[in-house]
Amino acid sequence: NAQVYWENKRFAVRAAWNHNGAYLEEVGTDAIRDLFVDTSESVDLSFEWKVKANHRLYVEVKNITEEYVERKYQGVPEKPTLRE
Repeated sequence: NAQVYWENKRFAVRAAWNHNGAYLEEVGTDAIRDLFVDTSESVDLSFEWKVKANHRLYVEVKNITEEYVERKYQGVPEKPTLRE
């Protein structure tokens, strides 16, 4: 994961890149039935504006690249079972 952040007295901007590695989620009755969650990446942005001393406007956009947040497969990556 990596993040870039900048701010001054009135504004703040953040960009973040997130990487999640593949992992085994469920052990099946044999190796071909094991359920894996595939590798995923996403980019998030946020912006904050300090309008007045007690008022702030905050906007956050998650996964701007619209990558799959979670992709599951059984046994081999070529057999996806779920994409979210």
